[in-house]
Amino acid sequence: MLVTGVASTSARSAGSIGGRALAFFVVLVAGSALLAAVAAPPLLSLGSFDSEAFAALRETATATQVELPPFREWIVNLIPANPIRAAADGAMLPLIVFTAILALAILRLEGEHKQTLVGFFDAVSRAMLVIVNWILLVAPIGIDLIGAMGVFILVACGLVTVALLALYPVAVLGGGISLKRFARACAPAQAVGFSTRSSLASLPAMLEAAEDDLELAPQVTGIVLPVAVALLKYASPPVRITGTIFVAHLYGIDLGVVEIATIAAALGALRVCRWRESAC
Repeated sequence: MLVTGVASTSARSAGSIGGRALAFFVVLVAGSALLAAVAAPPLLSLGSFDSEAFAALRETATATQVELPPFREWIVNLIPANPIRAAADGAMLPLIVFTAILALAILRLEGEHKQTLVGFFDAVSRAMLVIVNWILLVAPIGIDLIGAMGVFILVACGLVTVALLALYPVAVLGGGISLKRFARACAPAQAVGFSTRSSLASLPAMLEAAEDDLELAPQVTGIVLPVAVALLKYASPPVRITGTIFVAHLYGIDLGVVEIATIAAALGALRVCRWRESAC
């Protein structure tokens, strides 16, 4: 989809759309991180935690140490030596960089060669969306609530819901569409995302809503939506910040304003860290 979206427009237009989308992603993630940093501590403190359940969780908990590569090495590794391997390993950022370069190269082709490649990738994307729909037919639905983690799950889900609702006025004021129209367009993708917990699984519904219900340009949806599915994890900061504060409660660690602000800043930038990991 990214190849088709970029190759169907001009290089300048594709760069403008992609740049604005990434900047907006940063603002959204920062906002959701701030929400969790402010709301999670008092909400978690309202719960009564069983000391025996906490002890059992501590006994089974494991920690892993992650070392990020130097920034210069990260930049070099953004262009994968083997894009097929990057795809197989799930290294999304290097794969997207290679895909964007390939799409820009296709833009430079003329006549039949360009149309052949654009048509090929368009057909592949449509076939993959069919496969996603097939997978959804057999995807299991399950939610686990276990002991002391019940409070954490309720708080995390509540903050994600608040963060989700905050996007509606953004869409109405920034997008110039009615609240009813936006809510109706989002409902199918939200239903798929709720049942599968998968951004990729909700992509077909998002595409249909964006192009048919919201009448957005295919060049915009073809660039922004696949990149958003791969890179934008808007709900990640509320869940992860709440989880970090919950673990602090688990081990009896008191976190002050400075510590919580540091956690919010670090986990708000989590996607960048994950991009760096995947680039290596």
